[in-house]
Amino acid sequence: MCTLTWQQTLSGYRLLFTRDEQRTRELAELPIFDEVRQAIYPIDPQGQGTWIATNQNGETWCLLNLYQKNQAAELGYSATSARKQKLLSRGQIILACLSAQTDMSLPRLQDYCGKYKFSPFTLCYFPKVLTPQNWQPIYWQWDGIQVTAQQLPNMFTSSGKAFTKVLSHRQAVFSQFSRQQSNDYLWQFHTSHQPSKSHTSVCMHRADAKSVSITEVTSSTTVQQMKYWNTSPCQAQYSKPTARLIINR
Repeated sequence: MCTLTWQQTLSGYRLLFTRDEQRTRELAELPIFDEVRQAIYPIDPQGQGTWIATNQNGETWCLLNLYQKNQAAELGYSATSARKQKLLSRGQIILACLSAQTDMSLPRLQDYCGKYKFSPFTLCYFPKVLTPQNWQPIYWQWDGIQVTAQQLPNMFTSSGKAFTKVLSHRQAVFSQFSRQQSNDYLWQFHTSHQPSKSHTSVCMHRADAKSVSITEVTSSTTVQQMKYWNTSPCQAQYSKPTARLIINR
């Protein structure tokens, strides 16, 4: 359960990513700079992977679960055997992309997913901005059998419950905020509770889960920056991130 938004800037791009998790899940570790991979990313203690990372080359990856696919059916084995088989954490996918030192192309990602069994996911990729007029982020989706690729819309979301309703609502709210004259409508969108503080609001609150963090990545010709707030977006102060890391390019 996550929401991603992005916008192109004069010298690069900016994105915001809200992470939603079960209230019982262990808090993530704050972003680090990985000297080997030359990248910045937070760490999920449970899977020892990450859901968002940006590197010195100006690339960024974001990972969302693909709940609307029936994992057991798509992988071709029964739900009972699926529960018994320990799947590799999806958080390892971004680390594999970082280690590859280049974008994980569709054929390479297909081979990787075929080798390691993953639950369905969406992997969003922001390439380095070389020619602004031709720059376009994309996303790959693994449904348990194959990987497909499409252009990434400016708002992308996932939800483990009532996905169709949640998607429709968040699209409408995003359209509303994007029409405003505010210079920071992305932040306002991610911190909003329209129409109420609930499972459909972008800053999500349910009895069993909630939005637990928000991450901002900004990319320019000279700098990659990640800001991270380890709290619900509605409680975050933009001027006071929990962590702020920079890679000079």
